[in-house]
Amino acid sequence: MRNLRIHPPGSAAFILVAGLFHAHLAPGAQDVAQPEWVRQVVAGKRNEARVSWWGFNATDSTEFLQKAINSHVKRLIIDRQPSAWITGPLTGVGNQELVFEAGTELVALKGAFRGKGDCLLSFPGCTNVIIRGQKKDGGKSAHIRMQKADYQSGAYEKSEWRHGLSLFGCHKVLIQDLAIESTGGDGIYLGVAPDKKPNVNVVIRRVDCHNNHRQGISVISAEKLLVEDCRLRNTAGTAPQAGIDFEPNDPEDSL
Repeated sequence: MRNLRIHPPGSAAFILVAGLFHAHLAPGAQDVAQPEWVRQVVAGKRNEARVSWWGFNATDSTEFLQKAINSHVKRLIIDRQPSAWITGPLTGVGNQELVFEAGTELVALKGAFRGKGDCLLSFPGCTNVIIRGQKKDGGKSAHIRMQKADYQSGAYEKSEWRHGLSLFGCHKVLIQDLAIESTGGDGIYLGVAPDKKPNVNVVIRRVDCHNNHRQGISVISAEKLLVEDCRLRNTAGTAPQAGIDFEPNDPEDSL
């Protein structure tokens, strides 16, 4: 075996070796990314992935979350990190299962969501969608949480549409085992697509909608909707402040 040669700090060799172990990271970022596994996902060689493979940043992970969703991997796990996944508005895709590991938090980025209709997670015209939390871990269920007090303050333009989860003309959706709280609108909003298609075959099960601004759940247009074993509580902010509200906007909407 050859002897290991030690280079003094400041030498070119020392800097090169140190750089292999201490790549520069943005403030708040953690070196958890797995670019080779991401390449395998993109190439269709993996049907399951973890968001952290794209990266994690304790102050803002919007880019990593959206890129992971846009990979269209069949099962995407939002894996538990030392702190919450902080994000701006996200757009979901069809034919994908989003799994929140037990205890995981997806939290709205403070100072973001300036648009009156900015939702944390929106699904426009998507088919075959599952959004679910894993079983509780010591009482810590997965949470989707926004910054309700901020949106109610004078720093934001008043709105009742900053929802947690929004479905627009989706088909075959399961939302299960989640807590959705402190949104600037509804916990869950079932709206219509631009072509007026309703949401069809939607199941919302064991979801706790807590402390939302307008409703726990708003149903604008839906067919074959099942809401089962849910808690819709402490809604306060703007009328009608209901647990669940069925409110079609137009004659074409379905209940």
